[in-house]
Amino acid sequence: MSANQNPIEYGNGSQGQQWAHYQSEMDRNLREVADAVLDLANPMPGERVLDIGCGSGETTF
Repeated sequence: MSANQNPIEYGNGSQGQQWAHYQSEMDRNLREVADAVLDLANPMPGERVLDIGCGSGETTF
């Protein structure tokens, strides 16, 4: 078994399906927090940002 096997099984299983089903709702619920974090970080043009494990990627976009 590879080190990534459990996350792959999680993402492809019922938990991953639930996450995908509620993605829009979760993004909407977390929008204020995400906006506050991005305001605090104050990324500037030309800087690089690493988004690690932040849900469905809304903050990345």
